[in-house]
Amino acid sequence: MSRNTDLPEIIEWEAYESLHGDRSVDWFWGVGLAGLIVGIVAILIGNILLVVLALVGSVAVVVVALKHPDLNYYALTPRGVIEENTLYPWAELDVFWIQESDPAVLLIRSRKNTVPLLDLPLPETADTQIVHDYMFEYIDDEPLHLGTVQQIMNRLGFY
Repeated sequence: MSRNTDLPEIIEWEAYESLHGDRSVDWFWGVGLAGLIVGIVAILIGNILLVVLALVGSVAVVVVALKHPDLNYYALTPRGVIEENTLYPWAELDVFWIQESDPAVLLIRSRKNTVPLLDLPLPETADTQIVHDYMFEYIDDEPLHLGTVQQIMNRLGFY
Protein backbone atom coordinates (compact mmCIF):
# COMPACT_ATOMS: atom_id res chain seq x y z
CA MET A 1 0.00 0.00 0.00
CA SER A 2 1.49 3.36 -0.97
CA ARG A 3 1.67 5.92 1.77
CA ASN A 4 0.03 9.35 1.42
CA THR A 5 2.96 11.77 1.60
CA ASP A 6 0.69 14.64 2.72
CA LEU A 7 0.19 12.94 6.09
CA PRO A 8 2.70 13.20 8.94
CA GLU A 9 4.93 10.22 9.70
CA ILE A 10 3.69 10.08 13.31
CA ILE A 11 0.70 11.68 15.01
CA GLU A 12 1.18 11.98 18.76
CA TRP A 13 -0.65 13.70 21.58
CA GLU A 14 -1.25 13.69 25.29
CA ALA A 15 -4.69 13.54 26.82
CA TYR A 16 -6.26 12.64 30.13
CA GLU A 17 -7.42 9.04 30.25
CA SER A 18 -10.89 10.30 31.18
CA LEU A 19 -12.66 13.50 32.03
CA HIS A 20 -12.80 14.38 35.68
CA GLY A 21 -16.27 15.65 36.43
CA ASP A 22 -16.66 17.83 39.48
CA ARG A 23 -19.24 16.21 41.68
CA SER A 24 -21.36 18.11 44.12
CA VAL A 25 -21.81 17.22 47.76
CA ASP A 26 -25.30 16.02 46.81
CA TRP A 27 -23.77 13.45 44.43
CA PHE A 28 -21.75 11.95 47.31
CA TRP A 29 -24.82 12.00 49.58
CA GLY A 30 -26.70 10.14 46.84
CA VAL A 31 -24.04 7.43 46.66
CA GLY A 32 -24.00 7.09 50.44
CA LEU A 33 -27.80 7.00 50.63
CA ALA A 34 -28.02 4.35 47.91
CA GLY A 35 -25.46 2.21 49.75
CA LEU A 36 -27.33 2.71 53.03
CA ILE A 37 -30.70 1.73 51.50
CA VAL A 38 -29.20 -1.41 49.96
CA GLY A 39 -27.54 -2.19 53.30
CA ILE A 40 -30.81 -1.78 55.25
CA VAL A 41 -32.72 -3.98 52.79
CA ALA A 42 -29.94 -6.56 53.06
CA ILE A 43 -30.18 -6.53 56.88
CA LEU A 44 -33.98 -6.95 56.66
CA ILE A 45 -33.64 -10.00 54.47
CA GLY A 46 -30.78 -11.34 56.58
CA ASN A 47 -28.06 -11.20 53.95
CA ILE A 48 -24.88 -10.07 55.73
CA LEU A 49 -22.74 -10.60 52.63
CA LEU A 50 -24.89 -8.08 50.72
CA VAL A 51 -24.47 -5.59 53.60
CA VAL A 52 -20.68 -5.87 53.30
CA LEU A 53 -20.88 -5.65 49.50
CA ALA A 54 -23.03 -2.48 49.68
CA LEU A 55 -20.60 -0.86 52.11
CA VAL A 56 -17.49 -1.79 50.13
CA GLY A 57 -19.17 -0.81 46.85
CA SER A 58 -20.20 2.61 48.13
CA VAL A 59 -16.71 3.32 49.43
CA ALA A 60 -15.15 2.12 46.16
CA VAL A 61 -17.42 4.39 44.09
CA VAL A 62 -16.47 7.41 46.23
CA VAL A 63 -12.73 6.59 46.04
CA VAL A 64 -12.86 6.23 42.24
CA ALA A 65 -14.84 9.46 41.95
CA LEU A 66 -12.17 11.35 43.91
CA LYS A 67 -9.26 10.04 41.79
CA HIS A 68 -7.93 12.46 39.20
CA PRO A 69 -7.22 10.93 35.77
CA ASP A 70 -3.66 10.40 34.55
CA LEU A 71 -2.19 12.27 31.57
CA ASN A 72 -1.45 9.58 28.97
CA TYR A 73 0.68 9.56 25.81
CA TYR A 74 -0.89 8.40 22.54
CA ALA A 75 0.62 8.00 19.06
CA LEU A 76 -0.26 6.73 15.62
CA THR A 77 2.86 5.33 13.97
CA PRO A 78 3.68 3.17 10.94
CA ARG A 79 4.09 0.24 13.39
CA GLY A 80 0.68 0.69 15.05
CA VAL A 81 -1.16 2.58 17.75
CA ILE A 82 0.64 3.43 21.00
CA GLU A 83 -1.22 4.01 24.26
CA GLU A 84 1.23 4.89 27.05
CA ASN A 85 3.81 2.04 26.84
CA THR A 86 1.64 -0.41 24.90
CA LEU A 87 1.96 -0.89 21.15
CA TYR A 88 -1.06 -2.27 19.29
CA PRO A 89 0.30 -3.40 15.89
CA TRP A 90 -1.86 -2.70 12.83
CA ALA A 91 -2.17 -6.47 12.23
CA GLU A 92 -4.07 -6.79 15.55
CA LEU A 93 -6.48 -3.94 14.77
CA ASP A 94 -9.64 -4.39 12.75
CA VAL A 95 -11.56 -1.14 12.17
CA PHE A 96 -11.78 2.37 13.63
CA TRP A 97 -14.26 5.20 14.04
CA ILE A 98 -13.95 8.77 15.27
CA GLN A 99 -16.84 9.59 17.56
CA GLU A 100 -17.45 13.31 17.26
CA SER A 101 -18.26 14.31 20.81
CA ASP A 102 -16.83 16.67 23.35
CA PRO A 103 -14.02 15.68 23.34
CA ALA A 104 -13.73 13.54 20.20
CA VAL A 105 -12.83 9.90 20.80
CA LEU A 106 -10.95 7.54 18.51
CA LEU A 107 -12.57 4.10 18.79
CA ILE A 108 -10.56 1.13 17.50
CA ARG A 109 -11.82 -2.44 17.41
CA SER A 110 -9.08 -4.96 18.07
CA ARG A 111 -8.89 -8.55 16.88
CA LYS A 112 -7.76 -9.58 20.37
CA ASN A 113 -10.34 -10.67 22.92
CA THR A 114 -8.42 -9.18 25.83
CA VAL A 115 -8.87 -5.60 24.53
CA PRO A 116 -11.85 -5.66 22.16
CA LEU A 117 -12.34 -1.87 21.91
CA LEU A 118 -9.79 0.86 22.44
CA ASP A 119 -11.14 4.33 23.14
CA LEU A 120 -8.50 7.03 22.81
CA PRO A 121 -9.49 10.59 23.72
CA LEU A 122 -8.43 13.15 21.12
CA PRO A 123 -7.39 16.64 22.20
CA GLU A 124 -9.65 19.55 21.37
CA THR A 125 -7.00 20.86 18.97
CA ALA A 126 -6.85 17.62 16.96
CA ASP A 127 -7.72 17.73 13.28
CA THR A 128 -10.00 14.70 13.14
CA GLN A 129 -9.79 14.56 9.33
CA ILE A 130 -6.01 14.08 9.45
CA VAL A 131 -6.41 11.41 12.15
CA HIS A 132 -9.06 9.71 9.99
CA ASP A 133 -6.90 9.80 6.86
CA TYR A 134 -3.89 8.46 8.76
CA MET A 135 -5.87 5.58 10.28
CA PHE A 136 -7.48 4.81 6.89
CA GLU A 137 -4.00 4.20 5.47
CA TYR A 138 -3.80 1.09 7.65
CA ILE A 139 -7.31 -0.11 8.59
CA ASP A 140 -10.88 0.48 7.43
CA ASP A 141 -13.40 2.75 9.07
CA GLU A 142 -16.73 1.42 10.29
CA PRO A 143 -19.22 3.00 12.70
CA LEU A 144 -18.40 1.86 16.24
CA HIS A 145 -20.10 2.73 19.50
CA LEU A 146 -19.19 2.46 23.14
CA GLY A 147 -20.80 -0.44 24.95
CA THR A 148 -23.84 -0.07 27.19
CA VAL A 149 -21.82 -0.36 30.40
CA GLN A 150 -19.40 2.37 29.25
CA GLN A 151 -22.33 4.65 28.32
CA ILE A 152 -23.92 4.09 31.75
CA MET A 153 -20.60 4.89 33.43
CA ASN A 154 -20.36 8.08 31.36
CA ARG A 155 -23.86 9.14 32.44
CA LEU A 156 -23.01 8.51 36.08
CA GLY A 157 -19.97 10.74 35.79
CA PHE A 158 -17.25 8.11 35.38
CA TYR A 159 -16.09 9.24 31.97
